[in-house]
Amino acid sequence: MFIRLLRGKDPDAVFRPNAGQVFLALFIVIGIGLFGYFSIASQSAQREVREDLYAQETDASALSFTQRDAFNLAFAMTEWGYGLRTTREVQVARALLEQRLRVVTSGGELTYDVAPLAFQVALRELDRTILGLAEIPAEDRLTFITEADPILATFLTENRLLSQVFQARSRAVIEDAVRDRNRAEAQLVTTFGAVAFTLLVLVSWLAFDINRGYRRAKVTIDNQRAELAETIDHLNRTQQVDALASRMVQQVNDGDDIGRILSEIGPAFSESLPGVSIDIELTGPQRGNPTVVVSPDSPVGLEELNACVIRIHSIVNAALTREANEHRMGFERSHDPLTGLPNRSVLTDEIQRAIDACASHGGVAAICLIDIDRFRDFNNSLGNAGGDAILIAVARQLQSALNGSEVAARLSGDEYAVVARFDSHQEALIRAQQLFESLHFTTVAAAADAEISVSMGIAIGQADEYEAIELQRSAAMAIYLAQESDRSGFIVFSESEHAKLSDRISDELAVRNALRNAEFDLYYQPIMKLSNGQTSGAEALLRWNRPGVGMMSPDTFLDTARRAGILTELGEEVIDKALAFWSREMVKIFDISQNGLPYISINVDPVQLDDPLFAQFVIGAARRHSVPLPAIVLEVTEYVLSQSPTAVEQLESLRRLGVRIALDDFGTGYSALGQAQNLPLDILKIDRSFIPVDGLGGRDLRLVADIQGIAATLDLVTTVEGVESEAVAATLRDLGIHYAQGFHYSKPLPEAEFVKWVQQCAVSTQPVIHSLSNLAEPAVLS
Repeated sequence: MFIRLLRGKDPDAVFRPNAGQVFLALFIVIGIGLFGYFSIASQSAQREVREDLYAQETDASALSFTQRDAFNLAFAMTEWGYGLRTTREVQVARALLEQRLRVVTSGGELTYDVAPLAFQVALRELDRTILGLAEIPAEDRLTFITEADPILATFLTENRLLSQVFQARSRAVIEDAVRDRNRAEAQLVTTFGAVAFTLLVLVSWLAFDINRGYRRAKVTIDNQRAELAETIDHLNRTQQVDALASRMVQQVNDGDDIGRILSEIGPAFSESLPGVSIDIELTGPQRGNPTVVVSPDSPVGLEELNACVIRIHSIVNAALTREANEHRMGFERSHDPLTGLPNRSVLTDEIQRAIDACASHGGVAAICLIDIDRFRDFNNSLGNAGGDAILIAVARQLQSALNGSEVAARLSGDEYAVVARFDSHQEALIRAQQLFESLHFTTVAAAADAEISVSMGIAIGQADEYEAIELQRSAAMAIYLAQESDRSGFIVFSESEHAKLSDRISDELAVRNALRNAEFDLYYQPIMKLSNGQTSGAEALLRWNRPGVGMMSPDTFLDTARRAGILTELGEEVIDKALAFWSREMVKIFDISQNGLPYISINVDPVQLDDPLFAQFVIGAARRHSVPLPAIVLEVTEYVLSQSPTAVEQLESLRRLGVRIALDDFGTGYSALGQAQNLPLDILKIDRSFIPVDGLGGRDLRLVADIQGIAATLDLVTTVEGVESEAVAATLRDLGIHYAQGFHYSKPLPEAEFVKWVQQCAVSTQPVIHSLSNLAEPAVLS
C-alpha cells in the first residue's frame, strides 16, 4: 500500500498528492522518456539506413562513371593503334579516369583505394604503356598496341570485376543498417508494451485512490463549511468592531468631548461582542483602562478578544493624547516656552482680575513692567545661549520673589511684568521697590559672571480709575521713561507728568502700525542728465500716507520711527519696493540703447548701516528682483562714513560688486572735500542750499565750480539737488555738472505718474545718440 505523506493533523491533506500518486507520475514521466528515447533511436536508425542507401547509390554512380572512363581509356588506346587518335587524346582519357578514381566514397575513402589490388596493378601496368606512346612512330603503332593487348585485356577484366567488389561492400553496409533499425524497433515495441501495462495497473489504482479521496474530501468540506460559517461570524464582528473603532477615533480627531467618548466605549463594544462585558475606568490614575468579563458560552475567541482590547486601547490613547495635547497647547498659548512664565495673552486677564478684586474688596491694582538693563550687550557678547540663560535666571529670581496672589509674566524679549492687588497705594510702592531690588543680582551665563540690573515702570490705580488696557499702557509709559532717565530706573506713572510722553508713545505706536499696515509709499523724482536732457534715473523718496493726516514727508516721522526701533525694517522695505519698481517698470520705460542702464537712488539711514547684514540684504534683494548691482545707488551722509567703520566696510564690499555710493547733502554741516578722497564714493550730491531759485552767480557759482573741479579730480560724478529753473540748469551744464534734479523737471511722483512722465518726456525730447561704450566711463552714472 502507498502511504499518504500528509494526514491526520492537516485537514487539507486529502487534496495533496500521496506517495502512490507521486510514484505514478514519476513512472509515467520515465516511461514517456524511455518511449521517446527509443522512438528517437528507431528514427535515427531508419535515418541511418536511408543515408546508407543514399551513400551506396552515390558510390554506385561513382563506380559506373569509373568503369565508363576505364573503358573509354582502353578504347582510346586501341584507336590510337590504328591511328584514329593522338597520343594527347589517350593522355586526356587517362586524366579523366584519374579524376574518377579520386572521388571520395561514403566511407571517406578514395575510389582508387576501394578498388581491388589487381585493378590497381593492372592500372599501373597500363600507365607504363601509356608513358611510352609518345616515342612510338606512326607506322609502329599497330605493332605496339598488339604487343600491349594482354595488358589491356587484364585491365578490362579487372575493370569489369569492380562492380562485384562495390556490390559486396554496399550489401554489407545495408545489412548492418537494417539490423540496427530492427533492433531499435524491437526495443521501442517492448518499452511501449511495458509502459502500457504498468500504466493500466497504476491508472486502475489511481481511480480507486481518487474515489477514496473524494469520500474523505466530502467529509472535510462539510467540516470546513461549518468552520467557514463561524469565520464569517467572526469577520462580521471584526468589521463591526473596526467600524466602531474608526468612528470613535474620528470623533476624537473631530474634537468631541473626551469624557463622553470614554463613557461610550464600553457599552458600544459590549454590544458588538456577544457574551462580553467591557467597562472603562473614567476617573483616577487608571483612567481609560478597560475591564473585560467574558461569559462561558460566548462565541468570541481569545484572539478576537485581544484584537478588540487593542482597538480600545488605541481609541483611549488617541483620546488621552489629544486631551494632553490640548492641555499642553493651552499652556503653550498662555505661557512663555523659554521661562515657563505666563505670556502677554494672560497679562490683560490678570490685570482685569486684579481690578475686579479691587472693585469687590477695595484697594488698588498695580502692574510692574520690568526690562533687563543692557540685555542687547549681554546677547551680543555671550551669544543667544547666554542671553537665554540670563532670561531664565531673571524669571526664576522673579518667581522666587513673588508673594501670595502676585502673578509674573514674560511679555517679549527681555520684558517682564508683575500684576497684583494691594490694600493701599503705599503698600504697592513698597512691594514694587522690593521686587526691583531683588532683581539686581549676579548669575552665570555662558561660563561667565553677569551682573543683572533692571528698569521698572509701575502703574497703580483704583477700580474706578483704569481699565485693564489703560493701566497696562500707563505702565508702558513709565518703563519707557525709566529706560531713558538718569533716575534710579524705578518710575511710577503719573498722569500729569507723563502727558507728553503719552503723545510721543502714541506717535511711535502709530508709526509701527503704519509699517504693519503698509501705509508707507515711495515717490520717485527724476534725475536728469544735463548733457542731453534725458532722464537717467530716479531717487526713491519715502512718504507716509497717515490716516486722518494725509501725506507726510520723512522729516516729520523719521525721528519717531528711529525711537520706535523700526528704521532697519522700514529701510529694508524701501529698498525692496524700489528695486521691485525698477524691475517692474523702469527697465521697460527707459531706452537703454540710447541712454544706458537706468539707475535707482535710495537713501540709507545710519541705523541700517550699523546692521552687519545690510550688504547681504541689498545683494539678496537685487538678486530676488533681477536688478543688476550697477543700477543701484545708495545715498549716505559723510557723518555716517566718518563715524562708523562697519558702515564703511559694508559700503566698500557693495561697491566692489558694482553698487555705487553717493554722498548726500554735501555742504551741510559735516561734509569736507578734503576727506572725500578717503571715502568709498562714486557720486557727490551738492545740497540744494547752494542753488538759488532764479539763477546761479557770485559766491554760490564759485563754490559750485570749486566743488565740481575737486570732484572731477577725485573722479567723482556730481549731481545737484533743488534745480528749479532753466537758467540754473544751463549754468550747471556749463560748469560740467553731470546730473540734476528738482522741481524744474518734476516734483516727486507716485509710481504711475512717474512712468507716464518718463514716457511723455521721451516723446517730447529729441534724444542724443550715445555709444554703448559710454556705460564704461567713470563719470557716467547711466
